[in-house]
Amino acid sequence: MRVVITRNNLKSDVKFSNASALCFVLTGAAMWRMNGAAQQSTPHMNRDEKTLILFKPDCVRKNLSGIILQRLLAEGFRLRAMKMIQLDDAILREHYGHIIDLVIDGEPLFPKLSFFMQTSPVVALVLSGPGVITRVRSILGPTNSMKAEKGTIRGDFGTNSMLNICHASDSPESAEIEIKRFFKPEEIFDNVD
Repeated sequence: MRVVITRNNLKSDVKFSNASALCFVLTGAAMWRMNGAAQQSTPHMNRDEKTLILFKPDCVRKNLSGIILQRLLAEGFRLRAMKMIQLDDAILREHYGHIIDLVIDGEPLFPKLSFFMQTSPVVALVLSGPGVITRVRSILGPTNSMKAEKGTIRGDFGTNSMLNICHASDSPESAEIEIKRFFKPEEIFDNVD
């Protein structure tokens, strides 16, 4: 599969295998952004921003929520909101709308993903801090846990592209949309320092 990505007038022409393509589709252009982060100046790195993180069912079932939260907060991020929720098909269709019709090896992905995301509650949280979006994604490691280095959260605790412990917003635009999807304004506490 060949994909041409254009962002900020930069083009990247990348060839993917099926496994890599799945990772790419699940995260949008996040993998390219992470790989290009060292090469590009990111003006939002010094700006205080917010990101949404979901501790997925594999994280919750393995009782890793506290460990993962501790690792994230140790980086100096501020916790702005947190709750445990049971996701349903409607919110998952909205959240994963960009891959709802994706077929991998002749099988639709969304039914498996939706089933997995409903196997237990998830923990949704909002973190803030300078460059939090890029920094959290770096701490997590690549979407495919099998390719994540030890020392990253997915490298230490994940299994594969679906059982990868956490979801994290991949851009300021998606963070804003995702935070509104999972939290009401009155559930976010920006004034706690």
